[in-house]
Amino acid sequence: MTTYNASEYAQGLRDLADWIEVHPEIELPNDSIYIYCKDTKEEAAKVLAALAPCKKNYSNEVFTITRLFGGITLQFIFLRSAVCTRRVVGKRLVPEQLIQGRPTEVIPEHEADVVEWDCEPILKEGETT
Repeated sequence: MTTYNASEYAQGLRDLADWIEVHPEIELPNDSIYIYCKDTKEEAAKVLAALAPCKKNYSNEVFTITRLFGGITLQFIFLRSAVCTRRVVGKRLVPEQLIQGRPTEVIPEHEADVVEWDCEPILKEGETT
């Protein structure tokens, strides 16, 4: 993978925008740019500060920071486990489950962790919802 500095990368984006303008017959690419980041709290804090105002979103395994630029969504993606602290706050009973389409395969009843994520304090800086 080639490494670019910020000026070279920005120039590449300008060159791409110029090309898109002179080729309206070409279908536009996806309206989102996804950036997979170094999975550290420090990197998340830097992105939040630089991207403010922005939105944050969580899923089971990822934490994203998003901002809209015109019609283009810029989304920075982090592993949630790397930038937040996972805390087990209890247990829950998961009933036996039959696997769809496989009547002989069963996941037995079991206990599962009830988890909460602590993403303070870095994720408050520059945050909007």
